[in-house]
Amino acid sequence: MPVDGVLMPYVQVECGQHILKLYVPAVGHLRFELKVRTMQFLGKDRPRVLADLVLPQFAPSLAQKLMKAFEKILWTLPELDAHQLSEEEKKLYLEGRVAQYWLVSRKRFDGEADFKRVEKQRHREKLRFRALVDRYWTGEPLAELKKQLEANLADYLDQMHREPYQQQLTDCWQRWASLFH
Repeated sequence: MPVDGVLMPYVQVECGQHILKLYVPAVGHLRFELKVRTMQFLGKDRPRVLADLVLPQFAPSLAQKLMKAFEKILWTLPELDAHQLSEEEKKLYLEGRVAQYWLVSRKRFDGEADFKRVEKQRHREKLRFRALVDRYWTGEPLAELKKQLEANLADYLDQMHREPYQQQLTDCWQRWASLFH
């Protein structure tokens, strides 16, 4: 499905304790999902059982996890012609488009000092890479996508404290529970 003239595929990235999913369903809006693989990812104030997910007190921390995961996404521009970039930008862009470039493993280094040096270097490069992508981004600004996600989460959190929502959750929970009794 094209968004702003760019074909958006389904993308799934496994990130240890969680999985990120990005895709555009038939309605044409970017969809962002976070699938938790281990409860540790949710932190110490996490839901204890599946039924706790419907309780409003857990929603803010879950929303925060979702926002942090969104902020970690490193966007690229597949349609960008690297020939229009300076040599330094071109090198950074071509290397940075490859996900493995950003992975710095301690195993590759003889000492901690070398590892830390490269880790800091990658961090500085990541900031420059993000700035480069922002400069040439032609669709809706990434900051605007983040604002929309934050607004949607705020609306959702607000709805969670309203009586009709609580009743819907209770009804849903009762229907689900009846399937197993």
